[in-house]
Amino acid sequence: MNGTLPDHSVVPLLDLSSPDEADLAARLDLGFRTSGFAVVINHGIKAELLAGLRDRLLQFFHLPAQLKTSYSSTRTGDFGWIDRSDVGGGGQPELCEIFAAGPWGEPGAPTDGMSPEAQAMTIGTNKWPTEVPDLRDLWLDYYEAAERPADMLLRLAAIALREPEDAFAWHHRNPISPMIANWYPPQPTPPAPGRIRKGAHSDWGSLTILWHDGTPGLELRDEDDNWRPLTPPAGSLIVNVGDLMARWTNDRWTAPMHRVVNPALDFAHRERLSVAWYGQPDYDALIEVLPSCVAAGRRPSYPPVTCGDWYSRKMRSAYEFSFVQ
Repeated sequence: MNGTLPDHSVVPLLDLSSPDEADLAARLDLGFRTSGFAVVINHGIKAELLAGLRDRLLQFFHLPAQLKTSYSSTRTGDFGWIDRSDVGGGGQPELCEIFAAGPWGEPGAPTDGMSPEAQAMTIGTNKWPTEVPDLRDLWLDYYEAAERPADMLLRLAAIALREPEDAFAWHHRNPISPMIANWYPPQPTPPAPGRIRKGAHSDWGSLTILWHDGTPGLELRDEDDNWRPLTPPAGSLIVNVGDLMARWTNDRWTAPMHRVVNPALDFAHRERLSVAWYGQPDYDALIEVLPSCVAAGRRPSYPPVTCGDWYSRKMRSAYEFSFVQ
């Protein structure tokens, strides 16, 4: 089933089981040109895996703060628990806890093809909580499962731009894609003025693949600068354009601003959980505007940038401080 979300005409609904890749690519292009978002169903990730990962993540986030502190991230780019972040750049910690891990944090992880700079930035050590012993296997299984729809979407993106099918895959041969779980605690009392669950921001990489638990709160900013809720169907994945994809396409596809707002009164006691697989190309990948995205006689809007330089700057600005409250 392909179409659009009932409450959001600029966010296409893509059925990845469809054999019509040309139609899927056209719908993806429409969504990325109008809202920067798409929602995919029949993505191949088993419901049992999603349910198991959700349960174990909640077990971890429900641990006392003093226990979670032992799994804290200790340096920019490292893996672990981060109690508060400032992704939105509001100057104060957001109401969201984070757990990050990746395959490069595992013992004996392959680093072939990575420069010394890439290894220093991305090869942290995973901090698996002993209190939730099976979180590791579920996390890594989901990471691998999320790569499959991500690879398909990158191919569809290339088809939509009439580029070779491997135009983006070529730059994701040894990607530094992180995965982050976002936990938004219940809010039984109103937050202080200016505090928000996740401030307005764009994502940093190529494509983001987001699993969500269905709890409301995610909003995107439309072309008229109005905030609109995004409420996709249960079990779907939300896909959006990242900053590097916007640079590649010369803003044919712009990285959308989005946020997670504080819950309404009837949801104040509900927590919220999402897991984001952030597509980040190879550390040393040079991101240059694609020739197909530059009109004749015009210059690209962006100079070339390496993925690693871009990513490390963003990490330092968003996660250089931590708060326990």
